[in-house]
Amino acid sequence: MFGIAVVVAVFAGAGGYTSAAAFAPAVAPAVAAGLSLLGALIASALPRRDALARPLVGEPGGRGG
Repeated sequence: MFGIAVVVAVFAGAGGYTSAAAFAPAVAPAVAAGLSLLGALIASALPRRDALARPLVGEPGGRGG
């Protein structure tokens, strides 16, 4: 829901639905904001780098092995 609110706010701030001349320039910033939010959401779901760098069980220097 927050992402939709941000995209709508960006769209309204850059133009809006008042005319075709106002609609077209508002689309690009709104799409950019939406893709940025999507990228941030995906990046937050990825594992941290230090979690990937830890040795696994059974590897030399790992836990229990």
